[in-house]
Amino acid sequence: MRIGFGELMVVLVVALLVLGPDKLPEYAKSVGRAINEIKKSTSELTSDVQENVVKPMNDVVQPLKDAVEPVNETIKDVENKLN
Repeated sequence: MRIGFGELMVVLVVALLVLGPDKLPEYAKSVGRAINEIKKSTSELTSDVQENVVKPMNDVVQPLKDAVEPVNETIKDVENKLN
């Protein structure tokens, strides 16, 4: 989801009207810090999932694929001989 220029302007005008020109910079800094913290947390979570879930699953899946390959080749050979 992306916010266009017009939508951003509407949000800024409403924020200016609700908060006033004195409080707006404080709230903008707070929102900026919160967004940075969310980005940092999601980045850490993504790397944790990658390291602790995806990589170990790949380590398990590849040997299984290798073990199934001869069976698949045998099935193809049998199908070819039947046709």
